[in-house]
Amino acid sequence: MALDSLPRELLLMITDYLLPTTIESLALTFNKQITLTCLPLLQRLFARRRHAKRMASMFSADNCWRSSETIETIEQNREKLGIPATSKIGEPTESEYFTRLQYLEFKEDLHWLEPRDEKSAEIRAFSGYALVLPLEANQLDDLRAEADALGITIPPSFFKLFADKTLLNRLNIGRGCFAVDGGIRKVPAFIDNGNQGYSIRLSTTPLDFVHCSIYMESGNQRAHCMLGKLHDSMDEATANEEVYLEAYSFEEWLAMTYFNVWLWYVLNYYQEPEEPLREYVRRIYVRDE
Repeated sequence: MALDSLPRELLLMITDYLLPTTIESLALTFNKQITLTCLPLLQRLFARRRHAKRMASMFSADNCWRSSETIETIEQNREKLGIPATSKIGEPTESEYFTRLQYLEFKEDLHWLEPRDEKSAEIRAFSGYALVLPLEANQLDDLRAEADALGITIPPSFFKLFADKTLLNRLNIGRGCFAVDGGIRKVPAFIDNGNQGYSIRLSTTPLDFVHCSIYMESGNQRAHCMLGKLHDSMDEATANEEVYLEAYSFEEWLAMTYFNVWLWYVLNYYQEPEEPLREYVRRIYVRDE
């Protein structure tokens, strides 16, 4: 039976099982019924692309995507990572990386941060990191109140993560490497071209030793992204190029950090990868043509 002959209700049931980028390809068949069915489902994807384009125009995106592992290392562990011998492996570009990462279907609920407590304990034993502590309820309330007063939006995934000790410690990132460092700060005008933005600084990430911050716009847009910088403070930067785009959202950056740390430990401590990590590697690095 041809797809364009299916009733709209059945088409919608089918699209429930498809990724947004696949639905987009389906819409491009230019069959009127299929296109009209798919277009409403693509609005989030289109909005994300507009947001990504705008953030990239504000900040340097040259360092937006950096792999923690070389393609050679992944190639050497092909069998371990479940990559078929016939599949091609390649380093994704920044655009390819964040497009492919959308298979996780980010909804600000961290549903992809799955339990793996035994594995977390093993990795933590190797790393020697202390447990990451959540923020107190009054600290989270103060951040919400301050953000509302400033006309900015802190991403819901931030509050979900930092209120939950269990979620925090699924990241396998130690207290000294992942924590909120102070409150909301005004971003110097030369950083965001006078856009009146604010930031929340996070402590150094464990693999690349870059200082990261959540950047939040004030005003009507109230969007956010993740910025990286080589300095401990925004004020220490001397040019826009020294503050660059790390990711288009906090949740995307968190997933990138989570899977890259997990991959690094699996490959360097010879542990067996679990299926969520295998899928990440297949989605990001395998380039079947």
